[in-house]
Amino acid sequence: MDVQARELLRRRALMAGLLAEHTGRSSERVDADLDRLTVLDAPAAVEYGLVDHVITSRRAAAGGAAR
Repeated sequence: MDVQARELLRRRALMAGLLAEHTGRSSERVDADLDRLTVLDAPAAVEYGLVDHVITSRRAAAGGAAR
């Protein structure tokens, strides 16, 4: 296998492992989600575990409040 292809697979596995670790999802689930075009809006990203919360306005961000 070409060096670049192996490196790409290594990086993909690393990314999937990190996402699984930080989202609480299984490695298999994350790998499947990476295989298909998964587009998440802000609430879905929170549900998936990619972000902690969504800031709805600059005022909320400045005040430390989040929604």
